[in-house]
Amino acid sequence: MDDRSRTNLIEQLAMSMGAVSENSSKFDKARYDSSTGTLYCNGVKYSRNMVDEAVNYFRKMQQQANASGSREMQNIGTYYQIAIEAILMMEGE
Repeated sequence: MDDRSRTNLIEQLAMSMGAVSENSSKFDKARYDSSTGTLYCNGVKYSRNMVDEAVNYFRKMQQQANASGSREMQNIGTYYQIAIEAILMMEGE
């Protein structure tokens, strides 16, 4: 087996297990697969658990920002709220 065939075989096996080929344009655009809860973004695959963890993280950070009493931190809390809402809207599609 030549090197090119071996490389192609390895890439095909990796892709069958969920990896994204560097040359693949399938996941170039961010998209959300609501049937699996998977987010594809910049060639990276994020599971439903990771998306849920992101929401929990942003909620925690928003609470901390809002509790600080600082106007600047409360503005940052607003950014966290926007991130939370964007993720929830994406999941609702």
